[in-house]
Amino acid sequence: PTLALRRTGLAPPIYSNHQDYAVIDGGREVGRIYGDRTPAAADAAWFWSIIVIGARHAGIKTDGRAATFYDAKAQFQDNYRKWLAWAKLEEPSS
Repeated sequence: PTLALRRTGLAPPIYSNHQDYAVIDGGREVGRIYGDRTPAAADAAWFWSIIVIGARHAGIKTDGRAATFYDAKAQFQDNYRKWLAWAKLEEPSS
């Protein structure tokens, strides 16, 4: 799927440069990816989560951590595709 990112605006003004994105698919918010200001390790600097119904029951990973934004985005997309297939949903055409 072609997923869009939109800044969440959830961070207080002091963290206005903090990277925090809602993940949008076909106009629906389906997850979030953000940089963790205090990661436990360098390979956990980014957090991602999928917020769709049934994903956990289908055995699909709904959250994780990654070293880079691009890795977090790839992990999100891989697991979201698995959910789309499990849910038998068509990928929205942009």
